[in-house]
Amino acid sequence: MDTNIGFLIRSPHDYFVCKNVFHYLRDKGISGVNFIVKRIHSIPMVEPYADKFYEYICKMMDDRGEEYIADPDYSWVMEGNHKVIIYNNNGIFCDTKKVRMLYSQAKENMTFGRLACGEYDLILTYGERSDNYCKQFKPTTVIGSPKYDDWFSNNVNMIEAEQYMRSLDIEKKTVLYIPTWGEIGSADTYYDALNSLIGKYNVILKCHDSLYWREREKLDKFDTANMLVLNGNADIQVLFKLADVVVGDNSGAMMESIYVDKPTIFLEVEQASHSTLTSNASIEQVCRHNFLCVDDPASINKLQEHIDRSISNPGEFKDKRYEVTSTMYAYRDGKCAGRAGDAILKVLGE
Repeated sequence: MDTNIGFLIRSPHDYFVCKNVFHYLRDKGISGVNFIVKRIHSIPMVEPYADKFYEYICKMMDDRGEEYIADPDYSWVMEGNHKVIIYNNNGIFCDTKKVRMLYSQAKENMTFGRLACGEYDLILTYGERSDNYCKQFKPTTVIGSPKYDDWFSNNVNMIEAEQYMRSLDIEKKTVLYIPTWGEIGSADTYYDALNSLIGKYNVILKCHDSLYWREREKLDKFDTANMLVLNGNADIQVLFKLADVVVGDNSGAMMESIYVDKPTIFLEVEQASHSTLTSNASIEQVCRHNFLCVDDPASINKLQEHIDRSISNPGEFKDKRYEVTSTMYAYRDGKCAGRAGDAILKVLGE
């Protein structure tokens, strides 16, 4: 039987969230399992670069050796060529079953709210915390984080890591900076603090795709000539392998850093206190009170002191990292893709 399961890819992040589930189903011998790459559309702020962004995603898929259906205008999806579509954001209005795979732990109102959970037949959740939110609106199944099966099965792409290492000084420790974008991001205020690290450390600047594509001007104040600057098509698990310390702000990737037990330093963003995207009760705000935090962009010395402290004693917050993420992520066994794939097959059979 041709099962027709489609994984909709609208950004590199979608790919990394779904890829292990896709390959689990393919390896299981399930037929008709496809990646579907589409063009982002109907969003005014995205439209100016939508064509280039679509080409960028296709190139990433090609470079990673993935087969996919190119469906820039949604025609393949809207014609109902798949019985189940797996994706992260609303907007698929066709007669097919819909499964959501979560992409972040952060910004609860946007990630877990009624609108975000709206149109799905099933939501695959990370653990107790996300499940408690999502099950208020739709059926859920706790499957963990398939993306991080690579990490917990010791299968991170070290060939990719070796490529990045060519740009790093092996005699220096490495700081990975993972800012988010928009009003809750730190790139437009902490550039001096990050620039000050150059010379003493390797600095990797891993950009959120919206920062890289929509707010490129914010990068102009960084000394990018002396940093390794990467965008969304870089596998963040590879970068976690290279990093001795992770620095960031309100990005959901900060929860992932804690999940994989990396020393993690938060940067407080003053303007975030006025944003509707986050709040004092949001997990990204709660977490920064449990770990090292810099509360002022001018506190360059404080950032360097926190980095030195983290490097000299990487296990200082180890127990707290496990405690904080224990309700976020149900599993650390490298078998989450299997749970997700089996849940999808169950939806297909219903």
